[in-house]
Amino acid sequence: MDLLEAWGLTGVITALVFDTTASNSGVHRGAAKLLEQQLNRKVFYLACRHHILEVLVGAVWENLFGKVKSPENPWFKHFKDVWTDLTTDNPTTLSIRQKWLNKRRKSARKYYRKS
Repeated sequence: MDLLEAWGLTGVITALVFDTTASNSGVHRGAAKLLEQQLNRKVFYLACRHHILEVLVGAVWENLFGKVKSPENPWFKHFKDVWTDLTTDNPTTLSIRQKWLNKRRKSARKYYRKS
């Protein structure tokens, strides 16, 4: 805040751009909230769209596959471990995979049409 005041910028700040980590976007102690309090007025929050989409995709993933309880998603770890063993030349494998994906897609559509 001292730097903003020294440069005479406190009066011209109308928006804050930040990623959506709790340290930036927390409703009580996030940097954006603290800056807003220091400025003594509301400002427009421009949270990073990439991070917003991560939240949305995460919600879809959790609905379809359940909550991930560790920093590393076990599904992705499994895919990484077997990636070189996966084959696309077997029609049965492709058919099974396609059926699985179609089932998940239908489930997601059904869920989000209700919302």
